[in-house]
Amino acid sequence: MPAVPVGGSAAAETERCAVVVGPVSGRPREPLRISQPHFALPAVLAAAGSDPLEAALDAVWHAVGTYGEHCAVLPAEVRSVCGG
Repeated sequence: MPAVPVGGSAAAETERCAVVVGPVSGRPREPLRISQPHFALPAVLAAAGSDPLEAALDAVWHAVGTYGEHCAVLPAEVRSVCGG
């Protein structure tokens, strides 16, 4: 979508621009589904890190992204397993 100068025509200031973003038309798109195996790969790679604490935290961080819209489930499960 082309930028439109704020408060003027296209021949006016070119330094200050605003981009108008809105719905295209029709129904809003459904959220895209992710490939969980592909999203899980960074968690597996992070778990192999040399610093155990950093590896664990990075692995959990990446694994949470794999859960998508249910992302609150994994941290709650980790807390219950770790006695938190």
